Amino acid sequence: MTDAAIERTEIVRRPARRVLLGSLRELALVPAIAVLIVAGIFTSPAFFTTSNLSNTAQFSAALGLVVVFRES
Repeated sequence: MTDAAIERTEIVRRPARRVLLGSLRELALVPAIAVLIVAGIFTSPAFFTTSNLSNTAQFSAALGLVVVFRES
């Protein structure tokens, strides 16, 4: 293998590692969120209702819009 081929191989591998690490960082809070959901279901009978889920989705949508417009 030539030096150019080795350099190309290293260039291809680095972004793949960064993508993998970025994906792991994005998924790092999923277990914590799952634990909080399960705890909420067991501690409050009103937690897993349609009205609570609807209110949570509406608040999340509003917060998401604020974040998107603040970033641009």
